[in-house]
Amino acid sequence: MDEDLSKSVIKVFIDLYEKGHIYRGIRMVNWDPEGKTALADDEVIYKEVDSQLYYIKYKVLEPMIR
Repeated sequence: MDEDLSKSVIKVFIDLYEKGHIYRGIRMVNWDPEGKTALADDEVIYKEVDSQLYYIKYKVLEPMIR
């Protein structure tokens, strides 16, 4: 993306965020590891796979600041 277009995207993103149209929620994000970008739910092709599920616990050193 060229620099002017990139600046325009950032400006619009900040404007939408300040108007409350963009917010941080608690939900899964579909991530494309090759494109290194988030995907919309409609872009995801689901495929059932038999696999293992692991739970990992991390020790929190400091409380989360909100």
